[in-house]
Amino acid sequence: MIPPDVTWKTCCWSRETTSAHQIISNLCHLKLSVTAVSSMYN
Repeated sequence: MIPPDVTWKTCCWSRETTSAHQIISNLCHLKLSVTAVSSMYN
């Protein structure tokens, strides 16, 4: 299983310039926030 941090970093730092990139980036940051909150409760 891929570590969450690797997943969002790969996604967020992607060099895509398509309109979908904005949506993907938002989803990545949301995932990052969820991951950060989850780690606080572990």
